[in-house]
Amino acid sequence: HRDLHSFPTRRSSDLSTSLGKTVGAKAETVKFVGNNMLLVSGASKGERLSVYTVGGQHVLSADATKPIDVAALRSGVYVVRTTNGVITKIVKR
Repeated sequence: HRDLHSFPTRRSSDLSTSLGKTVGAKAETVKFVGNNMLLVSGASKGERLSVYTVGGQHVLSADATKPIDVAALRSGVYVVRTTNGVITKIVKR
């Protein structure tokens, strides 16, 4: 019988789990509005967005500063990448 406090522990100063990227004081996030529109909040002018299947197939590119219609995509999991480096996993229902 060992005391639980005697086991070695590892501490990390980096507890970040967010996939969003902070640029200055502005954070970008990719989210669904309804089930068929993607919105990138905090996108810079001229920024682009690309959508990929989890298998890596490119399925959509669009202007990240405007709502993006994803109604044509099948239900499933996708990876969204912006030209600013934000990578987000989304689930289309």
